[in-house]
Amino acid sequence: MEDAWFSFTSTCEIPMLITAYLWLNAFLYLLFSLWCAFAPEKTSSFLGLSRKDDAGITEYLAVYGGLQFGLAIIFAWSVLGGWQMNGLRMAIALYAGIVAFRTIGAFQVGFGNLGNAAYSYGLELTLLIMAVALWTLAHNRP
Repeated sequence: MEDAWFSFTSTCEIPMLITAYLWLNAFLYLLFSLWCAFAPEKTSSFLGLSRKDDAGITEYLAVYGGLQFGLAIIFAWSVLGGWQMNGLRMAIALYAGIVAFRTIGAFQVGFGNLGNAAYSYGLELTLLIMAVALWTLAHNRP
């Protein structure tokens, strides 16, 4: 089995995988930002957030919709500008922080009480692992 893994990584174009990973991130953040913009009540409820007044929805749109749209641009820009390794560095930093603080939250409320945030947690952990794996492959190829 080790020979099959080595064969995959030695014959596959690592930069192409990194580019695909960055486009995946750009697409996911664009999708999430649009979902937040066009269905803020639904997305905030899905996340377990409730608004106190109308100012809350504006803040939610800025932090969730706006920030996620900005991240989509950054991930796309890293590919279009030829800065894939910088995009990968950013992904590792972003997801390391998010996963670390979701883990802290999970310990505080209990993993069983994460609700729908468990889906985000799983996705972000997966994206972190993928970024670290791609970074490792890029720096350890012959």
